[in-house]
Amino acid sequence: MTPDPVMRLVTGVLMLAGGIAGLVKARAQHARYRTIRSIAPGVAPGAAGLVRIRGRARTENALASPLTGTRCCYYRVEVEEDRDVAIFSGDSSSREGPSWHQIFSEESKEGFSIDGAAGGAAVRPEGLELDVKPVLEREIYSGPKQAGDETLLEYLQRKSPDPFRNFLWEKTTSAFLSHEAAANPEMQEKLRRGRERLGRKLQRDVKQHNYRFREFCILPGEEYEMVATLRPDRAAGRVLTKDAATGLFLISTGSSGEIERKQLRLFCSFAGWGAGIGLFGLLLLIFK
Repeated sequence: MTPDPVMRLVTGVLMLAGGIAGLVKARAQHARYRTIRSIAPGVAPGAAGLVRIRGRARTENALASPLTGTRCCYYRVEVEEDRDVAIFSGDSSSREGPSWHQIFSEESKEGFSIDGAAGGAAVRPEGLELDVKPVLEREIYSGPKQAGDETLLEYLQRKSPDPFRNFLWEKTTSAFLSHEAAANPEMQEKLRRGRERLGRKLQRDVKQHNYRFREFCILPGEEYEMVATLRPDRAAGRVLTKDAATGLFLISTGSSGEIERKQLRLFCSFAGWGAGIGLFGLLLLIFK
């Protein structure tokens, strides 16, 4: 069967564009790798700007992570959904593996500190990039199968995998109901039943899909290395934040060498995939 010339052209253009995008990403990743490599580990007294600081995480008010209750300085929860499962009629053996897409994330906002050899620094975690192993990583396929699955799905239902639906419900009811009508006991009962129906629909949806739950924690007393901007602060003394120029704000359990090698591997991965996909797309366009 002869391939459709139009489809071949479209496929070639899309693959070429994807390859170029991959190479652009590789270039940005290489610049990131070179920047990290150029920063000398350790922080001199009075230093400021982009630094690499190693020390132990500290907090005066430890948090409990939402999924495991782990005592921590900072947590992040990520929930992903397998978006491709519907087209395989429930037969997961007919495909290579799940295609995970993040649908929800939650992180703590409270700051903590890193106590290094040159003194401590406060960390304001907004935009923090984590290079740590998750304390929890679990995949749930089409409903709860083992102990703890039901708790994870209930957590997702509370947070709602479809926040737009909840948003639309709240905005519609507030737009079309006056304050007096909304305060009416009969109307409040109708709204309550409506919210319950929405909750049951969400519960059915949650149990019919595949999800991956991951929870990351920064643990008190554990040693980490950070790449961030260090600046003086009147209240905290010194603060580590996201670097405005490079976007670097990384915390890792790895050593300095491990961090550099991981950044280099990412560059090679982006460059290899970008070059391969782009070349294949170009060949499709040339040999019509």
